[in-house]
Amino acid sequence: MNQLESNVLHSFKMVKSDIIMMQDTMTQLSQSQERIMEMLGELRAQETALYNAMKAHKLTTSHPVKRTRKSYVASKTGKSVHTTNCPFGKNIKPKSKVVFATKSKAFNAGYRACDCLKRV
Repeated sequence: MNQLESNVLHSFKMVKSDIIMMQDTMTQLSQSQERIMEMLGELRAQETALYNAMKAHKLTTSHPVKRTRKSYVASKTGKSVHTTNCPFGKNIKPKSKVVFATKSKAFNAGYRACDCLKRV
């Protein structure tokens, strides 16, 4: 066997070794992918179970959470705007009471801030 044949045989052995190594790597990758897919399936099942549990809990809750919006009150004849908890705001008669959703709307209507708003 001459040098050229020896080099060719050596090259083929190296290629064969590389191919075997790549096949092993592909097998490992395939197994890892299968494990990842199993974990993903488990996570999806847990997500569905949690979603259904939350949905069932919302349906069985007898007292829904009420979000209270802060409102502000003023008298039609007065100059100040108050919180609904302010003693002055509580004394305003219903027929002369003006309700504002925000302080800025009350200020834009020409009312000034009561001390109860300055403390907040």
